[in-house]
Amino acid sequence: MSRNKALLAGENAFSTSINDLTVAEMNFWLSRFVLEVRKQRCKQPYPPNTLYQLICGLQRHLKENGRPDVDPALHDFRSTLDGEMKRLNATGNYVSKKQAQPITLEQEEVLWERKLLGDHTPNVLLNTLVYQCGLLFALRSSNEHRRLRHSPAQIQLFEPPGNRPYLVYQEDVSKTNQGGLADRKKKPKEVVQYANKDSPHRCVVRLFKLYNSKCPEKRPNNAFYLTPLRSPKGNVWYSVTPLGHNLLSKVVSNLMQDAGFSGHYTNHSLRAALATRLFDAQIDEQLIMSRLAIQAQTGSEHTKGLPTS
Repeated sequence: MSRNKALLAGENAFSTSINDLTVAEMNFWLSRFVLEVRKQRCKQPYPPNTLYQLICGLQRHLKENGRPDVDPALHDFRSTLDGEMKRLNATGNYVSKKQAQPITLEQEEVLWERKLLGDHTPNVLLNTLVYQCGLLFALRSSNEHRRLRHSPAQIQLFEPPGNRPYLVYQEDVSKTNQGGLADRKKKPKEVVQYANKDSPHRCVVRLFKLYNSKCPEKRPNNAFYLTPLRSPKGNVWYSVTPLGHNLLSKVVSNLMQDAGFSGHYTNHSLRAALATRLFDAQIDEQLIMSRLAIQAQTGSEHTKGLPTS
């Protein structure tokens, strides 16, 4: 081990098996580990919570190997861990994660007025669909956008005769529903969004139909978002290549920057915007949580017609 190559005078070499250490040795070496462990690439300290989880992993290993009585005796080590976590938190670098700012209705109006949202070019139409889907279906991040499937479709169009057409979004997997054993009783979120008769040029149903009409008929993959062609070929505006992850993750930040807005805006800003608008519209809290899928899911998460402005 690298630590054994640079020992201080009078110190013993560290055993290659933590299971062989005495309590005194463990007190000493785990304390050193807490103070010296660094990320491999950048050589920076781990965040306090990560450091704690690393120690939990070591303790779990010890218990699994027949040493369940070790923890109470490690007074020096626990004191060192407590002090190092306090020191790291005091730097202010690990206290909180920067939150994405919600997009206001006034800001969104600017995006439309400056034609950053619309349907007049392949890029603008694609960005608008990313914006609308993220806002209306409360997608969490670029990862949920990227996982959207064209087939089997997660967004389906329904046009009942004599009634307003609508889209149905069906959640596949998400941060709170991974589809494993623990989630087997959870009902995937389902959101219904009706056509916007008051502003048809901004209607997500119309934009959804237009986008799909501009995509190639045959797609060799199931990606929903496709890369715009530099030179559209007739009625086809998009290639068969999925939109790259980096481009997709920067859609909202680029839109806000192009509109001249400063701040921390990401694709998650759309979900934050929906939550803020529903709250300001005094929508029932349970309906808001259901739309955002942030409550314990005990029944259907089917939601209809919630206002978004």
